[in-house]
Amino acid sequence: MTVVAPVCRASNADLARFFAVGDDTRRRVLAELGLPKRRAHRWTEVWHALGLSAEQPAILLPELTLGPDRSNILLTPARVAQHLHVATDTVNRWRRGDAPSGFPAPLLDLGPRLCRWLPLDVRAFDAPALYGDLASQVVRRARKPRRTAPDARLPAEGSLEPLPPQSQPAP
Repeated sequence: MTVVAPVCRASNADLARFFAVGDDTRRRVLAELGLPKRRAHRWTEVWHALGLSAEQPAILLPELTLGPDRSNILLTPARVAQHLHVATDTVNRWRRGDAPSGFPAPLLDLGPRLCRWLPLDVRAFDAPALYGDLASQVVRRARKPRRTAPDARLPAEGSLEPLPPQSQPAP
């Protein structure tokens, strides 16, 4: 298995196509991922922001980028539903936690109207005999949990009284 990190860059138009969003939403996606919105990005930067490793098996490069024919894009809930022959509401319910065993989590989940799945993950769920081995080669990194709100911090305990003076050590 050859592991590579592509050196090619994705333009803003490439990223808008890959995320299946318009220009304004592309800016929001890049901001949420912590990427600058006014320059081309290496695919490794995009992968890292999405929770994938920067080094992936060479066979996966077309699956994790736009691909050689520039047609590989992340799937919306409607496209996942179309691929799996279920209703879009069913996919949205699965995304919220009522999923059958093995249903993939979205690669990008920024709210109810902006979540995207990796096409390979959906194909592996639908036909594990055909795509399961390939999907299992995607190297994911551990993601840090997002902080929900500033009020989620632990309350400070103690008093506001000044500390007692420290005793000076004897010379």
